[in-house]
Amino acid sequence: MNTLLLVFFFLILLMGVRVTVKDLISKFVLYSFVLYWYTSLIASTFSPYGLLEVSTYSYILLILATGSFVAGMVAVSRSKINKSSFDRSNISYVLEKLIDNKWLLPVYAIIIVYYAQYAINAIAVAALQGHAEMIDQLEVVFMGNDNAQQIFGYIVTPILHISLVLISYSIITIKGRFKQRIIPLIIQVVFFVEYLMIAGGRSTIMIAALYFLFTYITLVPLKAIKRLSLRKVISIIVAVFVVSSVFTYMNLYRTTGTFDMSLKQESEEKSAGGAGETIIRYSLSPIVMFDRSLKYNYVDRFGYQYGKASLMGIDSWVAVALRKIGIRHNTSSHITEYLEENYFPYDKQGNTTNYAYTGVFYHYMDFGIIGVILFPFLFGILYRKSIIIFYKQPTFYSFLIIAIGYFMMMHSLFTCYFIKGWVVLYIIILLFLMSRKPNNIKRVTA
Repeated sequence: MNTLLLVFFFLILLMGVRVTVKDLISKFVLYSFVLYWYTSLIASTFSPYGLLEVSTYSYILLILATGSFVAGMVAVSRSKINKSSFDRSNISYVLEKLIDNKWLLPVYAIIIVYYAQYAINAIAVAALQGHAEMIDQLEVVFMGNDNAQQIFGYIVTPILHISLVLISYSIITIKGRFKQRIIPLIIQVVFFVEYLMIAGGRSTIMIAALYFLFTYITLVPLKAIKRLSLRKVISIIVAVFVVSSVFTYMNLYRTTGTFDMSLKQESEEKSAGGAGETIIRYSLSPIVMFDRSLKYNYVDRFGYQYGKASLMGIDSWVAVALRKIGIRHNTSSHITEYLEENYFPYDKQGNTTNYAYTGVFYHYMDFGIIGVILFPFLFGILYRKSIIIFYKQPTFYSFLIIAIGYFMMMHSLFTCYFIKGWVVLYIIILLFLMSRKPNNIKRVTA
């Protein structure tokens, strides 16, 4: 019954997007969102890998949330969107200047050198994980250096998101510019790999894949996309194979502390099936955990938050500002602290997870079912407006806004990224830079 219900709404949403949305970016975004969410929801009804069952009521709430986001996107006026093409020259010019910038590469080099010791620590922690439980891996990796950890979270992480755009654009446009691009690309890839080593790896690889896909769809002209050659298709397949291989070895090292492929079966047993475990942990277990939050009535445990949960990232900065002037403000961060510190089973084998309860959980914690409808609808409106602004003013900053928005939207199945302080700070800075009068660039390179 749940499967049929989800399939019905899946088809309704797909049809709604097809009929009402005409511009490429919005259509791509919504198709991605609906396809990922409903593939996961429908798959969860079959309880793969012994996944715990989810109640019909939870599915109804998740249907309302996803439908509300689509409705918010569709509700925004479409009359001023250029449906076919737009001027990419400004973004292309800025990206090329950034990639070739002689001052930017030393910044990456400094970060790489400074965090090299922590990357080595992360390798040691990974090697020990098969033999000891780590209470807080990042604290161990950073050896109690709060400043390094804060800089990593609030400065290096946003830089990573910008770097993923630069890496994606470099790869897309490397033909004919190999000599100019190879050194900057290598430095950025080293920076990316070091971040992987420190931050954990698997989810960051998925984020990189999302950024590459979004950059390709957005910045490559539609005609070029339609003329996708066999050579490019083969290149994409090779890239997928390389990423899969990197993931396999990272997962092997994370669970066994060695790159010995003879221990692959042991790795898979420890991680509930390797790649299968990743799919469950990031795409299916949050659905179970959301159901658990309803079953055990987390609202009674924490109380309604009235907007402070979904906008926890803003709430945390408000608390910091008020604390500076001597006013104590109780934030909703105790909710995520509880979720991070407590692990609960998501399948019949007893495998456990924490933190990931879908973004809908935070909306429910604010206003119950009203929050489940309200916040996705508002986020849908805001994101569609940001896409319209990008069409009207296709600058580097407006592109970064819709790129981080796409990442947040796709990860809403995992959690709500407005709960993170760095995301809020990053978006505010981008909005400020975007509000400044853009330079009129005469050179056209796209």
